[in-house]
Amino acid sequence: MNYTEFFEEVQLLDKNKKIKQADIARWLETSTSNLSQKFSNKKSEVTLSDIEKFQKNSGINLFIKVNNSTMIVNNSKERQFDSNLCIKKSGFGNRILDIKNKNNLSEMKMAVLLNITEIELNNLISEKTKPDIELVDNIKQNFKVSVDWLLYGN
Repeated sequence: MNYTEFFEEVQLLDKNKKIKQADIARWLETSTSNLSQKFSNKKSEVTLSDIEKFQKNSGINLFIKVNNSTMIVNNSKERQFDSNLCIKKSGFGNRILDIKNKNNLSEMKMAVLLNITEIELNNLISEKTKPDIELVDNIKQNFKVSVDWLLYGN
């Protein structure tokens, strides 16, 4: 994937927010002029190191297609392969999903434990809604996770 293709994919992340080349340069820890040169050279490929920097600095997990399979690179630097290609934000919703999956809970059981509806749970996972303080405390108590990790991934 060259830098132009990478930039176009990143643009699709959030249609409400315009991601600029300057944002990409900052996340890749490079200058905008250096990035512009990479954009103009269609043969310049995005490296795994660039992807890791992008993820670390932007908080966005990338799923990149490699030789007819998909390399999933997450912030823990674990790599696995899947047949689908997608890019997703890493945030509160992903941490809720991690808790649900690690505890082998159905959406209904997870919603009951959190005293919310399944629709509200899905909205939290997809990050359409933000949690209130009571819900954060409820998650902290039920699943023994820190508020910092839950809200910020720390």
